[in-house]
Parts: sequence; structure tokens; C-alpha cells
Amino acid sequence: MALDAVITEILDEGRKRAQELLREAEREAQALRADVEKRVAQERERTLGQAKKEAERHRVQELARAEFESKKRVLDAQKALWDELHGKVVEALRALPQDRTQRVLRGLVKKAKAVLPQGVVFARAADQWLANESGYKWGGAREMVGGFVVESPNGEVVLDYRFETQLEDMWKDLMREESQALFGALGVDRVHGKN
Repeated sequence: MALDAVITEILDEGRKRAQELLREAEREAQALRADVEKRVAQERERTLGQAKKEAERHRVQELARAEFESKKRVLDAQKALWDELHGKVVEALRALPQDRTQRVLRGLVKKAKAVLPQGVVFARAADQWLANESGYKWGGAREMVGGFVVESPNGEVVLDYRFETQLEDMWKDLMREESQALFGALGVDRVHGKN
């Protein structure tokens, strides 16, 4: 199974949880909005003339504050969920069975050989077999979740096929997509100063 499939499988579970969290946060936001509307309506009953204008201003402020707070809660919960999911993905990659790891590594070696036919390979000590099977020279063991790094013989070209690097590339794309979807669901028009 390809590394992309493993990561996608784990991320799908996280997406389901994120959707549940978003629905729960929306229910809380609706209850918060209803409570604010109720308090504003009571205040409006006690006021006359100029006080009505003040009550309306207060209602708008409270609704804006409630909306901001509900969005903040959703974003905080979403970030915590994604941080937790990222850690679980790293641990799942670290705990892949050896036969599955070897299949993924063999696929990555094919990609690396197409770019850099000769070189020095660095990997986890448990993956030293890569040097013999790939034809790369063994450069030594390095601490990593999995995967490998290949350097050209002159050291000018470095290919980074570590699992954590592959994950981070996919993660950035996923976070960009999820952020756009989340901010769209929350009705946020501007993200990071962009219109």
C-alpha cells in the first residue's frame, strides 16, 4: 500500500471527527445566538426612545461578539483536532509493519532511482537493506520516522523521501483545503489579509 493511501485512510477518520465537531460547534453557536437575542429583547422592552437605539447597538455588538466567540471555539477545536490527528498519523507511520514499510520504501526507491541513479542513502538502522537492494552506498543510520534520504556522490543533489517530509507536503495541501472549507463554512471572507 502506498504511503499516500495510508495517510489518506488516517485523514479520512480525522475529517469525520472534524465534521462532527463543526456540527456541534454550530449547535452551540445557535444556542448562544438565541440566548443573546432573548437578553436583547428583554432589555428592549424596558427602554424607550433613545434607549431603543442603544439597545439595538448593544444587540449588534453582542451578536458580533457571540459570532466571534463561536468561530473562535470552532477554530480552536479544529486546530486541536488536526494537531492530534497529525501526531496519530506520525505514530501510525512509525508503527507500520515491516512488510508494509518495505513495499512503500521499494516504491520510493524506484522514484529516487529515476532521478538519481547513484548516490549515498541514509535511513533508519532497520532499513539498511535499502543500500543493498537499491544499489546506493550506505551512508549511515539517521533518526527519522521512516523513509530515506539520498545524496548524489558529489553531495550537490539531495532527495528527501523521509515519511515525515512526505507527510508534511501532503499536510500543507490538506490544511490549505481544510482551512478554505472551514472558513467558507464559518462565513469568513478574509483569511490572512486576503480578500
